Amino acid sequence: MSDTIPRPVIIDTDPGVDDALAIMFAHRAPTLQVQGITTVFGNQTIEKNTRNACSLVDLLGAGTPVYRGASRPLVKGAPRVKSHDETELGNYRHSGKLRSEAPMTEPKDGDALHFLACAITAGTRIACLGPTTNLALLANLYPEALGQAEALVIMGGVFDQPGNTSPWAEFNVHCDPDALAQLLNFNGVNKILIPADICRAVTMDESDFLHVGDHALSQAIGNIVGEYVAYYRGDHSYGSFTGGVMYDTLVIGYLLWPELFNVEPRHVIVETGD
Repeated sequence: MSDTIPRPVIIDTDPGVDDALAIMFAHRAPTLQVQGITTVFGNQTIEKNTRNACSLVDLLGAGTPVYRGASRPLVKGAPRVKSHDETELGNYRHSGKLRSEAPMTEPKDGDALHFLACAITAGTRIACLGPTTNLALLANLYPEALGQAEALVIMGGVFDQPGNTSPWAEFNVHCDPDALAQLLNFNGVNKILIPADICRAVTMDESDFLHVGDHALSQAIGNIVGEYVAYYRGDHSYGSFTGGVMYDTLVIGYLLWPELFNVEPRHVIVETGD
């Protein structure tokens, strides 16, 4: 495919702060065409995550279709994140332009699985920014559709470092370890993991977003990232950081500049017990 033609990407997400930045990043990248956003439980309930996705589409003026996905893990209950504020989007709900108003964008009729089954074509890449429940269900119910994707780029897992949910577990995988275990056993598509230990090498603070050309967008980003950055600066449980860890934003970074990453083939097993 020519580099001058935007490449199709679908974003599967549970929009917290780093998800929000990744969604903005992808929409503003001229070489990517965001075909749709599918939501999943994780940082918050599926209702709040879907609402946040719609709010971000409003903020960007993008018109991107949003489809609601899985509301719970395949097998067991899920933890709830603490770093994103009650709304998941930092202060944006309180001081952003939408405030308490309902988003203008509404989720589309139909669920995420049917959208994914119809929308994935040869060359489609899927940015997996939350628990991989939707993709595991797709692998089980519509394997031919998932097999058409060029790649799944998954923010998840952690290697040779403590987790960010427990001493061992990274949050996205901890939300639904059985889903990732099933997805990694699906041989029909290329899967690229960007684990937490890599993400921790890249941090951000509010000053990193001062040069966004759109003033309203820059202000909204400042509202979104403030509490997130403060949380990580004060996080002494899993290692103090100079700013907010980029996490999901690196998935979009990989889609744009894969040459910045060293990708190694590994056999990965997900521990699904206690």
